[in-house]
Amino acid sequence: MMELNNQGIEYNFIFTGQHKATIDKLLKNFSLKNPDYILDKGEKDITGIVQMFFWLFKCLFMTIKNKEEIFRTRFNKYPQKNMILVHGDTISALLDALIGKLLRYKVGHIESGLRSFNYFHPFLEEIIRVLTSKLSDIYYAPSKWATDNLKYEKREKINT
Repeated sequence: MMELNNQGIEYNFIFTGQHKATIDKLLKNFSLKNPDYILDKGEKDITGIVQMFFWLFKCLFMTIKNKEEIFRTRFNKYPQKNMILVHGDTISALLDALIGKLLRYKVGHIESGLRSFNYFHPFLEEIIRVLTSKLSDIYYAPSKWATDNLKYEKREKINT
């Protein structure tokens, strides 16, 4: 987001509500703008799989219901020119990548290529990493090791 600001690139910041305490600190520490749209206020921590599915459904429903407001850009007539940037290995990243694909946007994955190569450790994150990578078009790898993992998976358009 800082780089988008530095380059004068207009963007919408859509917040799913996951990791509310963390995002507040990041916004303040890096002088970033507040979200343009919040899908869920994130008042309760998700502690179980049932809560997670309700949260996912709520976020997906809110996105579909308010898609014109959420994804307002000057390129709406040309969705292939739009991009959704997703970050990390949270369920939010996977949800946002899926929404991007449904809207026919390009998906850029920040922190792409991190792998444990064990679907059960860390469980659910490793599965989310792999699925998000499959939905992504552009990969922003944090290290040479992550870049090598993406090349092994035959991913293209890798940025470090």
